[in-house]
Amino acid sequence: MPQGNIRSKQQSLSGHTYICLFDFASGFYACEVEKKSRPYTAFYVEGKGYFWYAKLPFGLTGAPSTFANMTALHLDNLIADGTIELFVDDGSSADGDFDTMLVKLTRILDRVRSRNLSLSAAKSEFFMSEGIFAGGKISKEGVTVDPAKLTAIVEWKQPGDTLNLASFVGFTGHFKDLIRNYARIKGPLRNLLKSVPLPQNYTKLTYRKAMELFKLADRWTLDHTKVFVALKKALVSEPVLKAPRWDGSSFIITTDGCKEGFTAVVAQRFEVVQPNGTTTYKTHPVGFASKLTSTSEQNYKPFLLEFAALKFGLDKFSDMIWGFPVEIETDCQALRDVIANDKLNAAHSRWRDGVLAHHIIDVRHIPGKLNVVADGLRRMWEGQDRVAGDGSEWTVSEDWEAVMRLVNDIFGVSIADRMLGSTEVSNWEALSERFVNEPVFREVLDPLRVLESPGDEKAKHKAKHKVAQYMVEGNRLWKVGGNDGIRGRARVECITRKEAIELARLQHGDAGHWGRDLVKLALMDRIWSPRLDESVMEAITNCPECKNFSAAHIHALLNPIT
Repeated sequence: MPQGNIRSKQQSLSGHTYICLFDFASGFYACEVEKKSRPYTAFYVEGKGYFWYAKLPFGLTGAPSTFANMTALHLDNLIADGTIELFVDDGSSADGDFDTMLVKLTRILDRVRSRNLSLSAAKSEFFMSEGIFAGGKISKEGVTVDPAKLTAIVEWKQPGDTLNLASFVGFTGHFKDLIRNYARIKGPLRNLLKSVPLPQNYTKLTYRKAMELFKLADRWTLDHTKVFVALKKALVSEPVLKAPRWDGSSFIITTDGCKEGFTAVVAQRFEVVQPNGTTTYKTHPVGFASKLTSTSEQNYKPFLLEFAALKFGLDKFSDMIWGFPVEIETDCQALRDVIANDKLNAAHSRWRDGVLAHHIIDVRHIPGKLNVVADGLRRMWEGQDRVAGDGSEWTVSEDWEAVMRLVNDIFGVSIADRMLGSTEVSNWEALSERFVNEPVFREVLDPLRVLESPGDEKAKHKAKHKVAQYMVEGNRLWKVGGNDGIRGRARVECITRKEAIELARLQHGDAGHWGRDLVKLALMDRIWSPRLDESVMEAITNCPECKNFSAAHIHALLNPIT
């Protein structure tokens, strides 16, 4: 189910006196995943086992079109007659007459109620003169860029020193071919930079120090203010800034992050016909964003700062880029490698999943000296004090659920009876006899037996604490969650040391006479036994083939020479 042309949707809503906006609650979780597709969404929870999604999660390739199909089925005739316009979970209706608008709104709300759909009250606005729909500002005057996407430029404060001024001039210089008479306009600012007394043969550190110490308070005039405002105005208007296109063209997200601040620029490639008739493509920005880092963000490691900056950019422009191809540009090589790595720890995986929930088609590393746009915006925060509204009061969330306004109670997980002891009658005498020489397991069996039998609740609570990682099922003792937090195993069987030695002997011989570490890893996927290292070493030491041929010649048995 295609999303439709966003630009045409926005245009059909513009030009009206009254605009109503609403947002479907819970997002994609309003859709069910087909039963045959649920195993493909499985994930592992340490200590609990494997789960799969019954409701449609974010991050799946077909999630936007599936959600669009669901809303289209329920609101079919309302979409067809122009009563409502939809894009993913954003909806809007507009009209020039109050009574007609009220009739449209009544039809929409009645349909939502009859089809058991839900709207977010916090995200709903009624009878507005203007509003934000699908990343654009719609009003009676037409469709314009969302002002929130331009705050990074509009709120760029007057430079207090030449270091900040150099960042601004370098940033605007990236678009010099799009700003008419750029060299003449920036002249007064360039002259200020030339007046800085720099030492001969200066280094990068001495250059930054000299630029930072050269204050502009006594040198800044009205002419400088006019140039500063004129360049900012040029950056947020045609021909530099373009309105986004939702025709399948990819969005380019360029980010940069440091301890002072995060910045993100979203751009697209636009076709330009030259005077000679040839066609070329120019990259134009369609939005700018930046924020001052919070107190906790300042303590991030360098690559995590870049990760947070990327997440900030994707979150900021999500209503514009969601569901469309996205290209990422970063000057952090480590960030590019981490995004391509699917073997991360839990914390970094959350950052990665939040990024990959978008339709990422390419991740490119660009050298820092070429990342002048994002780097220039980021430097605007250097030396700035924290004030309300600069972004320092909030921290970028590593989870995509927070940005997508999902409910947190996705599903409830309770401990099943069999996790604490099977409901079937277990043969405790046989288990006790089997583990009579295993003190570790003997200490577990008695509390498990208490849980299965009726008795004092206080004793059961105490027993439950002792056996949190064990269960009995099928007259066998199991350890829940495997042996470590890296290899995802729902449970492994507990066996005696004698049984472990025999299994190690079979594993060692059948697998080509592996060494201790490989045999141990293979066994840990299936069993848990105390002193497993000793059991494996005893099995390998007593292997007759290894004794006779030694490790250096054991594989010659597989390739006879006679």
